[in-house]
Amino acid sequence: GAEAAKLLWQRTEAALDRLEAVAGDAFRRTGSLRLAADNEERDEIRLEYEALRDDGFAAEWRDELTHLRPEFRGAIFHPHDGSLQPGRFVRGLAAQAAAAGVATIFLVYKLVDRLFDRLTAPMARAYLKRNLTIAMRRRK
Repeated sequence: GAEAAKLLWQRTEAALDRLEAVAGDAFRRTGSLRLAADNEERDEIRLEYEALRDDGFAAEWRDELTHLRPEFRGAIFHPHDGSLQPGRFVRGLAAQAAAAGVATIFLVYKLVDRLFDRLTAPMARAYLKRNLTIAMRRRK
């Protein structure tokens, strides 16, 4: 319902604030647009926009989208949203960990295990060492 949606939006904004604090210059408050592709969707997101404003969240309605494709019928602009540069973010986390005394950082993802079928382990380690200054090993 409406209260659950409001709580979710509050938690999302709080998570963005925490991310910004940790990510430093890897995170920028760029805002985001939720675009309406047709008149039906325009009516739907206009109601969403009004609900956001009624609940006190920062949101702006955009009718004129001349800098985008002319097919868009309107948009909600969310100024609080941001953009994360993942490489810079990971390098920053590695630097913070090293400053805290961590000697080696291991990055292990299930997805990486699946990618090993297409990418050899030495290639992955070399790429990460060169681009992220992080060592990686495959889980056994």
